[in-house]
Amino acid sequence: MWSYYYYYYYYYYYYYYYYYYYFYNYYYYYYYYYYYYYYYYYYYFYYYCYYYYYFYYYYYHYYNYY
Repeated sequence: MWSYYYYYYYYYYYYYYYYYYYFYNYYYYYYYYYYYYYYYYYYYFYYYCYYYYYFYYYYYHYYNYY
């Protein structure tokens, strides 16, 4: 009888920690990729504004020459 409860709690905590680390790693990689794509799009947004600024700059000077 004691061995029954012993293995019962043993497997109970085994699966408990198994799923605990499983979901922990799941959310860890989830937020990792979230911030990865966040800075990825921020990077491209920065260069978008950068080239937009130079496009506007040269466009403005081009039409001021004529």
